[in-house]
Amino acid sequence: MSNNMETGSSMIEESHRASTVPQQTPIRELLSNLDETTWIGTPLTYHGRDEYEAFLTNDVTIRKNSFVYIHGESGQHHLAYIKNMYDQNGEKLMKIMWFWKQDELTDQKILQQIEVEHNEIFIERAMDVVSVCCVECTVTILTSEDWEKLPIRNSEAVSDAYICCRELKGNKLLNYDISELQGYYLQDVFKYLDDQ
Repeated sequence: MSNNMETGSSMIEESHRASTVPQQTPIRELLSNLDETTWIGTPLTYHGRDEYEAFLTNDVTIRKNSFVYIHGESGQHHLAYIKNMYDQNGEKLMKIMWFWKQDELTDQKILQQIEVEHNEIFIERAMDVVSVCCVECTVTILTSEDWEKLPIRNSEAVSDAYICCRELKGNKLLNYDISELQGYYLQDVFKYLDDQ
């Protein structure tokens, strides 16, 4: 599926996800979030656009190479990794990779072939471009090895944490080491683990 809509009134420029991916958010809601979103730091110019390291939205700092919730239709949220963020012709955009929750997979048969954790998600490395105003907050995504290191895995501190050790590629799930993504070890949960 490919959508080429105006970013100010849409969330997705080109989608590689199934129909569960949000196609539009009410314009007034997006514009209200956009008014509350400001870049942090001095931009670096690449390929004719200003790239930033972080932005502030709803009093929360979101950095490049973060794992985030993306606002979806009907209050749903989707998971993504921010590869970079930039200003292009006055539009605040970011390039992301999506994560798929198990119930979002269009072919549920691939789950029958493997053993998965209840909170396991799958990365899709194809890139999409979305408006920064779609970000809700950061989220914790860990390798299964780091997940096992958490002393109390059902505590409130990690109740929203996910495991990712596989990549969705076509109709296959392949092994993937998410700890190789830049920013992985900058997640707040590692401050907690380091104190143990």
